[in-house]
Amino acid sequence: LEYEPYNLEPYPEDFDDRNDTSRVESFDSVVTRLGEGTRCLRSGVWEEEEDDVDLWMEKTRLQGLYTLTRKSMSLTVGTRETFMETLCETIRLLCRILQKSDETLTQNFRDAFSSHVYMLYSFMFITESHAANASNKTQKPSHALLRQRQTCTDTMLQAISSMSKCKNILWQRGVLDETVWLLPCRSAYYLLERSSGVQARKAVCGDLAMQIIAKAVENDDAPLTPVVASLMDLMHSHEHMASLTAEICGKLCASDHLSKELLLEYGRLDGTGDLRTTGVKNVALFAAELAKVNPLYVFQQLPHLLPQFNAEAYHFRSALVTSLCHILHYMHQKESEVTERSARVGDAEEEDRETSTTRDFSKSRDKLFDLLTERVFDTSSFTRSAVLKAWVSLASNKALPKERFLPATRMAMDRLNDKTVLVRKQAMQLLTVLLENNPFMGNLDPKPYRDSLKQLYRGVIDNLPADIKEAQSLAKTEQEGDVADVNTEEVEQAALAAVMDEVNGWTADQELTDEQQQYKNKVKALQFTQATLEFIDMFEDATTNLEGMILSANASDVTEALRFFVQARYFQLPCAVSGIKRSLALMWSGEQAIRQEV
Repeated sequence: LEYEPYNLEPYPEDFDDRNDTSRVESFDSVVTRLGEGTRCLRSGVWEEEEDDVDLWMEKTRLQGLYTLTRKSMSLTVGTRETFMETLCETIRLLCRILQKSDETLTQNFRDAFSSHVYMLYSFMFITESHAANASNKTQKPSHALLRQRQTCTDTMLQAISSMSKCKNILWQRGVLDETVWLLPCRSAYYLLERSSGVQARKAVCGDLAMQIIAKAVENDDAPLTPVVASLMDLMHSHEHMASLTAEICGKLCASDHLSKELLLEYGRLDGTGDLRTTGVKNVALFAAELAKVNPLYVFQQLPHLLPQFNAEAYHFRSALVTSLCHILHYMHQKESEVTERSARVGDAEEEDRETSTTRDFSKSRDKLFDLLTERVFDTSSFTRSAVLKAWVSLASNKALPKERFLPATRMAMDRLNDKTVLVRKQAMQLLTVLLENNPFMGNLDPKPYRDSLKQLYRGVIDNLPADIKEAQSLAKTEQEGDVADVNTEEVEQAALAAVMDEVNGWTADQELTDEQQQYKNKVKALQFTQATLEFIDMFEDATTNLEGMILSANASDVTEALRFFVQARYFQLPCAVSGIKRSLALMWSGEQAIRQEV
């Protein structure tokens, strides 16, 4: 501003700088002169009289604004607060006139509006920079500073809201001036940098700062590119910015434009460079944070994110695993709501629509579970641990489908042999959670299940449907001429598989006879018993590995194994007895955590 075309000076020409007293009086005089400029605005009308034009755009007023803004930290507390209140009041009055106007305003008004918003931005930048330096010296912010920050940020929010709502009135043909438009955003960025906790976020008006950014991008033709670039840079530099940016996108923005652009930029990152830097980790967190607040939109944009599973930095792969977990939680919640709503409504058309929605979710959910299962073999132990942690979250929150319990148990058993302590710990936690939330019974003693299995098996085989029974007899007849050892068991297993497929195809809409209904119940009971025994046998087959965890040299392995055997004993698994006996010797362990767990 000190160069062409403004040629402003550091101080007005009549500024008296002889001593401190005259200096204070000169500053007060400049503030008073600025306050007089609001008289034409308090009526709520922008006057186009010559006197008012001179009053607003004369060099003396601009010089006063510039001097007070530039030397704001040299002002006394009272003078600085008066100047801030005068500046904010002027901007609020300009916003009120802008919102009441029906026609495109003149260049005079645009210049006045722009200059005052710019001066407020500069004032905030100077005072916040000074406050940041003071906070580094462990000085607490004063009440005057907090009040000043609240007023300035609220005024900036009002300014960007008015510009967003009335851009066709402020600028000809609605072609906005990005330099002016982004000034409130630039002030918001500086505040968000320091919103690293609940108390700090409240102290620096972090919520208002996020609202400023959300307002700035709510229009379809808003300049997204500089906002996206700034947010990506902030996320790279500050760990807490990923969650704040996700909150802006998922909760405050009226549209998904900002979310889309950020996810596209996220998908284009190569994930290379110095992987030891925290910047890669900070940016990678964004996908998981956005999936937490807006899982449906992240699910829709997954094709743009999946290439990051091939990124060199494991942080991206781990973040995507966490994102899949949030999406699966969302799908489970929606399926539960759909099922409850369809049962309550009773409308046939509505039920068909809900059934179609559930079916679509089921297909997508199965693909996501398969993708989550594949990542358990990731090259990074941190990503493998994140995968198992996601399974723990799904199982503990009842979001794991019944058909996924057995594969998840096998996967956890396999990861007990992982070379990394962190992965083994998550695997033990997953086994414990799967046991606690198993879809079978509270008693997993295998003896009653084996006895029941024989009766159910014979009941199903002896009462096969006519077509399957005929096919079974034909298969036995064809094998009579073969080697003496006729594989009757294989024929029965094939017949059993066929009857299970047929019974599973019977829908609730079909009218079944009493015999068919009873037979269906027997088949379902047989399937349940077989799955229960398979679940129990998995733990029995892994007894050696589970007991080996007790003998591990790592305290984390031992404590997790002890917790598992406590739960196993509660469910009466046979492996629990030997595991608890072996753990009694740990009462004399040198590790206090192990002794307390025993």
